[in-house]
Amino acid sequence: MEVLPNQGIGEVRFGMTVTEVKAILGENQKWEEEWMDPIHGGHYPGLQLIFTGPGVTDDSRLIEICMHRDFIEIPLTFRGAPFFQLTWEYFEILMKAESIPYEFTTVWNEIYLGGDYSMDLFFDEEDILCRAWMYSTAEYGRWY
Repeated sequence: MEVLPNQGIGEVRFGMTVTEVKAILGENQKWEEEWMDPIHGGHYPGLQLIFTGPGVTDDSRLIEICMHRDFIEIPLTFRGAPFFQLTWEYFEILMKAESIPYEFTTVWNEIYLGGDYSMDLFFDEEDILCRAWMYSTAEYGRWY
């Protein structure tokens, strides 16, 4: 599935209902209180989905997606490249080439891409992408 900033992943799009997302990803969605707040979402292995709330109904709409390299079972790509093999340097070049507003912190080894991207990217000690959080700008607006 292709990671599409400010849109979603693959055929899953921000603004879709729980029912629509399940039709694409399947019914094996799990609700685990230890992993996240079950009031606002659910997840597939390595893929956390946050819907409008409080309380999730079949009509709740998708507003955030979090992906974690160590647990995800769905292969993800970004511009055709394996998503969780991309490096800090790759995104640094992308930001400069496309004038994408960003903010970074070394505390979490994190880059926040603003504008139409609206993504938080977290990198491991080798500067390889290990976790990503995408937000719907329709729901939250642009942060930068």
